[in-house]
Amino acid sequence: MYEGEWRRGKANGGGKFSWPSRATYEGQFKLGRMDGYGTFIGVDGEVYSGNWVSDKKHGFGEKRYTNGDVYQGLWKFNLQDGEGRFRWCNGNEYVGEWKHGVISEKGVLVWANGTRYKGYWENRVPKGKGMFTFGSGNVNERVLGGGGEDFKGVALDPVVGAGGGRKRDGNDDNGGGCEGNVQQQLLQPGRSPCSSVEGEVNKKQGQTISRGHKNYDLMLNLQLGIRHSVGKHDAIMRELRHNDFDPKEKLWTRFPPEGSKSTLPHQSVDFRWKDYCPMVFRHLRELFAIDPMNYMLAICGSDALREFSSPGKSGSLFYLTQDDRFMIKTVKKSEVKVLIKMLPSYYQHVCQHKNSLVTKFFGVHCVKPVGGQKV
Repeated sequence: MYEGEWRRGKANGGGKFSWPSRATYEGQFKLGRMDGYGTFIGVDGEVYSGNWVSDKKHGFGEKRYTNGDVYQGLWKFNLQDGEGRFRWCNGNEYVGEWKHGVISEKGVLVWANGTRYKGYWENRVPKGKGMFTFGSGNVNERVLGGGGEDFKGVALDPVVGAGGGRKRDGNDDNGGGCEGNVQQQLLQPGRSPCSSVEGEVNKKQGQTISRGHKNYDLMLNLQLGIRHSVGKHDAIMRELRHNDFDPKEKLWTRFPPEGSKSTLPHQSVDFRWKDYCPMVFRHLRELFAIDPMNYMLAICGSDALREFSSPGKSGSLFYLTQDDRFMIKTVKKSEVKVLIKMLPSYYQHVCQHKNSLVTKFFGVHCVKPVGGQKV
């Protein structure tokens, strides 16, 4: 059953389709096909929210599996392809390249205790030169052949591998079955890689924002807005124009909970989002060698932001990504005006001095909940 907009007898625009199996899709349609932003909920409860092209997942999207695993990143014709992040329900995480639905080429596997392996992958398995970094700070470089025997006792039991002590085999009481997982289960969506490493995740400063926090909706609004802004403007390939620096060059977008023609449905309050000089900041991110996908994954991924209160009189709030790479600061309207006014000079400076030590700005935005105050 279809409810929504039509054009020439076909679903076109925003709408919702429900199958007899109780699977649903809500989002954009084009000529009767799922095309644009949309959310699909399968019979088994798996949820995909993101871009579609002709009924296929294509572009940036997030898929949540029924067991709690989450993938965020690029898709190509229904398969993960390009930069992406996969987080298993046990806290392990992979960030890197995918090809044809499997982990391939360069990427990083991070265990829940902070131990990580960085290297090249082939068909889900590490191959070639790679490096382990352990919680103690020790670094161990290995050359892996791509088979289970090379990976056994190293990646699946990195502490033992680093210390040079005994290596586990597939029949070990604590690690039985891990060898088979290397070739059959390792890094497959919906399956968690074996990990017998014990340890605690290093505690980070700041308060992680979760549901019930007074600024939980603000965090969701920031993530939704930045994802929309970066995804939209990074697809525009053109030179900067003089009017791109105009202080009046700002774009308002409304984000209703039910979604719209250009925004996805969400579980936050109805809000409006404003981008200041978006094309200028799109070029600044490029000058600073900020990969759009990594930028979106860090800020808008499944990880919550961490909040810091300002000890000064400004009353500003600081939000830090879990990987400590990007910080968001709330500022006064007067500060925004000063920054936008100096933007032409700032842009010229970083163009001429790419290794400048001045603060790097990646965007200026405004959030206004309906009936609330601007932030």
